[in-house]
Amino acid sequence: MTQTTTTESNPLLARGLPQFRSIQPEHALPALEQRLAEYRQAIAEIETLLADRPEAVSYASVVDKETLADDALSNTWSSISHLHSVNATEHWREA
Repeated sequence: MTQTTTTESNPLLARGLPQFRSIQPEHALPALEQRLAEYRQAIAEIETLLADRPEAVSYASVVDKETLADDALSNTWSSISHLHSVNATEHWREA
């Protein structure tokens, strides 16, 4: 299981605009692992709801939940991708 990282220790997990000056290559993998775990958890919760309580299914319980998880993952990956493009150092290529 992935260890949870906090926004204080990993700026890639913070809400809002990325603080690029604070992001280091060693933040990339833990942030992606956490976002993927969160996304998988959201999908598992949706699947459980669909299987166990189909009457409780709504737009918010499916689409909103998946969209929020997807947005968090996309924002994290976008920041990493951008930094890799503009700062293609050996450390970023390894990350």
